[in-house]
Amino acid sequence: MARSRPGDDEPNVKLILMSALAVVLFLIVGGVWFFSGESGGSVSGKVTLNGEVVDRARVVFEIQGENRAGPFQAQTNDMGEYQLFGSTSAKVPLGNYKVSVVKLTLRGGQVPVGEKALAFEEKGQLSNILPKTYESMETTPLQREVRSGRNSIDLDLKK
Repeated sequence: MARSRPGDDEPNVKLILMSALAVVLFLIVGGVWFFSGESGGSVSGKVTLNGEVVDRARVVFEIQGENRAGPFQAQTNDMGEYQLFGSTSAKVPLGNYKVSVVKLTLRGGQVPVGEKALAFEEKGQLSNILPKTYESMETTPLQREVRSGRNSIDLDLKK
């Protein structure tokens, strides 16, 4: 009876480990590809009014057609920049959207944030200082398409 020498089984163990590693890598890469596929697009941009930065404005994207996902909202920062986030990721569904933009302030021009803003809004103490045409989905002329990948959607409002 032939005896196996120490180390004879090592190539088989290495082969099995290398095969298992290849399968795991394939599943990881495939999963990342599958879940980052054509399911949505990232949206960011800048809001201006006649070329001037609009800070602390609320930007709302509402998809048109049968797929009524959203609406998706963002607030502009001090440089007028915004970024939309979907319900589970930084992507929103692909499609055609109507876009509304408002900047709600108190009488003195202050823009409340967070829960204070919600409380003032519920009491009707805020007013929009941007042109009324951009205020609702019924009146806004802004329509944009979100495609797969990165979407830079700047919004230049006019008085």
